[in-house]
Amino acid sequence: MVNIRKLQPAWVDHRTDIPQWICTGIAYAVAEWAVLERELEELIRILMDGEIQQVRILVNNMNVRTRVQTAANLIQALMVLKKLKRRDRNPT
Repeated sequence: MVNIRKLQPAWVDHRTDIPQWICTGIAYAVAEWAVLERELEELIRILMDGEIQQVRILVNNMNVRTRVQTAANLIQALMVLKKLKRRDRNPT
C-alpha cells in the first residue's frame, strides 16, 4: 500500500499579481456574457409570448448553447405555423 504524505499548505502559491488590464478584460467579458444570456431569455419570452416568471423558470438551468437552440426551434415552429410576421423574417 502506498503511503501518501499530507501536503503542506505552503505548496500552493496563489497569484495575486495579475495585471489590472487582465482583470478588467475578464470582468468586461463576464458582464457581456450576462447581457447575452439575458437577451436570449428575453428573445425566448417574446417568441413564446409568455410571462416573465414562466420563462425564467423555463430557462433557469439553460446555458447559452441551449438557449440559442431553443430560440431557433421556436422561430422554426412559428414559421411552420405561419405566425411569424413578414417584417420579422427579414433582418433590417
